[in-house]
Amino acid sequence: MKTKKQAMKNDLTVTLQCNNNCGFCPRRELLMVVCRSGREIHETIKKIGSADKSIVLSGGEVTIRKDFFSLIDECKKNSIDKIGIVTNGRMFSYSEFVRKTLKKGVSGIILSIYSTKKGIHEGITNSENSLAQSIQGIKNILKLADNPRILRINIVISKRNIDDVMSTVSELHSLGVSHIILIDVITDDEKYMYSYNRLNHVVNDLIRSQELAGIHITLRGFPLCIFDRNILSESNKTRKIEIDFEPHDANTLFHLNTSVVDYINEFNSKFTKDLKKCTGCEFGDRCIGIQKSRMLLEKCVRE
Repeated sequence: MKTKKQAMKNDLTVTLQCNNNCGFCPRRELLMVVCRSGREIHETIKKIGSADKSIVLSGGEVTIRKDFFSLIDECKKNSIDKIGIVTNGRMFSYSEFVRKTLKKGVSGIILSIYSTKKGIHEGITNSENSLAQSIQGIKNILKLADNPRILRINIVISKRNIDDVMSTVSELHSLGVSHIILIDVITDDEKYMYSYNRLNHVVNDLIRSQELAGIHITLRGFPLCIFDRNILSESNKTRKIEIDFEPHDANTLFHLNTSVVDYINEFNSKFTKDLKKCTGCEFGDRCIGIQKSRMLLEKCVRE
């Protein structure tokens, strides 16, 4: 089993404004860490540049900032040569925007999508035409980038899209997407919560699919104990896809504002290992526990 420990990333939240309106977006929590002025952004970029050579610009939706390209220039000016973008991809539906972004030196694009079905995707984003624009953005990036592996796709799993994961992954793979990250939604809203047992079946279907040969799937934020052994095993010679695991990790923030500590504490408070099934768990050092909001749904038992 490949479990990747996420390295500390200089993830800079530069806005909470967005052209989507996703129901489970954690904007309230991000209020603690968003840069509140252009000066704060530039000072933080400067500090990152003096200590590291990588940054991830995120939001909200970073690409709708009027100074988006200036932020990239600022990163380059401060000797940051690995620049990542977290985006919903809608602005990338414009070819010239993609060309300029790539020319400026962005080295990684993480694009979030929920489904390739309009009703499901836009039922989550609450934004008309968001799917068509995101899909066109994917196509443009894959067409114009020198290395298509610059693009990774995030799919946050919820009750609204779990039954469409296989179809969505298959369609993205057919477009040329090579790396997809499936992420557990962090929520206490029952309309987004799904059964981990259902997820286990979905992942089994994915790894058995011959059509998905060569794709790389990362499972992020799920307790590893929910998966069958054949999913966790590295010795499965019949598997045609690469699969690995990452924990949810709040330590992806580099900010001058001390409220980042409050954010990390609040994030960690949503999870618990105070459960009977966690005692002596072999995956304990690679898992931050189960969301407290899931304890009743998953029939978890305290000691």
